[in-house]
Amino acid sequence: MKRIFWIFILYLLLLPACKIREFNLPVWDVDIAIPLINEKYYVSELLDTVHIVTDQNELVHLISSGHLQTSEIFSVKMNPGIDETIPIISGPVWQGQIPLQDSEEEIYLSYGEIKSGSIQYQFIGIYPTLNQAWLILPDITHPNGNPLQISIQDLEQHTINLMGYSVGDYNSQQSLDYLRVELSSNSDSPDGTLLGHVQITLSDDIQFSLFKGRLSNFEIQADEGSSSIDVEYPFGVEHAITLQEASIQIDLINQLHFSCKFSGSLRAQREDREVIIPIVDDAGNPYIIPPATDAAYGLRTLVLHDNISRLLQIMPTHIDIINPKFTIDTESGLGCLQDTQIIQGDYLVDAPFRFQLHEYPIEIQEVLEISLPEDNRDLIRKNLLDAQLEILLHNKLPLGGEAYAYFSTQEDIDIDDPDTYNFVKSIAIQSSIQNPDWQTIPGLRLTRDELLLFAEEDLYLKWVFSFEESDDVVEIHASTGDYIAIKGSFKGKVRVEE
Repeated sequence: MKRIFWIFILYLLLLPACKIREFNLPVWDVDIAIPLINEKYYVSELLDTVHIVTDQNELVHLISSGHLQTSEIFSVKMNPGIDETIPIISGPVWQGQIPLQDSEEEIYLSYGEIKSGSIQYQFIGIYPTLNQAWLILPDITHPNGNPLQISIQDLEQHTINLMGYSVGDYNSQQSLDYLRVELSSNSDSPDGTLLGHVQITLSDDIQFSLFKGRLSNFEIQADEGSSSIDVEYPFGVEHAITLQEASIQIDLINQLHFSCKFSGSLRAQREDREVIIPIVDDAGNPYIIPPATDAAYGLRTLVLHDNISRLLQIMPTHIDIINPKFTIDTESGLGCLQDTQIIQGDYLVDAPFRFQLHEYPIEIQEVLEISLPEDNRDLIRKNLLDAQLEILLHNKLPLGGEAYAYFSTQEDIDIDDPDTYNFVKSIAIQSSIQNPDWQTIPGLRLTRDELLLFAEEDLYLKWVFSFEESDDVVEIHASTGDYIAIKGSFKGKVRVEE
């Protein structure tokens, strides 16, 4: 009994000196790697099949086309300014002539079919002995083929509508400078007696639906509204390059039986920039468009090189032909013109992508959505110690520069507005000439705030490329082998407790 008692006392004495250890769970750090990106950005994505295309050698070209034509409703007008008073004399038929000249001295008529116009006549101071008088204009023909005839009716002024009448001889090769006049009378007076007068007035414009003759400085305006083209460039590439060569081809079709001088200017516009160059040949003269014949239209192809590169170096978003017109002058000679005929043309702007490159961001419009599994997001949020982005890049283009990765929790990323993205990382790019293989980009370490972005449910990425200023002309092709490939992963260290 005493023995048990002393053992119990000894236990009580030793108990305060003992300390029970707490139980500790095992802890270790684990490296994690989460694939994020595996993309290829092809040069062919620049192509839109409308303005940016490739040729047979897969060289990228800027192509734009426009149309040009004159109005279908135009015709030759002349104003003879006729105001003649002709005496009526008894006796044989009196024959004379009235000058037929355009008051502007631009129209020289051989034959014409009248679309609109009128002639006025009035008998003045008629003697009572005059029984009848007739005035015939043999060069003005009624639609039924008879010459225009005027007979005495009263002393009032009368107007004859000349629509449908023709003037002159269709087969004539000479200008009709005078209208023939024949005046006969019937009276009770002796021959040679003055019986009165007839006044002929043609002071308004005569408009012809068909005109044959010669023209001097006759201008036909083209419709400016049909001659413009608008260009849209993908990825903002218009700011990053300056084209070094270009051409514009204009194919003109002339339905008129006159040769014409074509004049006008090409205008290129972008924002507040504008370049205008005249459309002339290498000697600085207007182009001559040949006339149509009975067998074929007149054709002329203009290929413009001089100054066109200067026109397109601003990478215009709008190109048009301003003040386009066609001029027929005396050098065109005798010809024929109908109001249903037109001059039309198509023009093609062609600029191969041989250019000088500038350090300006080319923005990929597609925004990548990055989705991490929920368990990975939990690890990042609770246990991640540090992290970095590891990038592999394969550049198949002969251009070096920088790539910028914009990360955001919202899809609408505007690289000019820092409120639309959370952070940006830059990557140096070597050209394919410097490094034809995959490039390993040194790890891009993330701050605590940056790595927590990968714990968000929605994460977005936009790429922007800025290439180095080129010292020489660069050629861009768009084959299947012209691209930039990017692979990227999120790598971090996570502390795990069991």
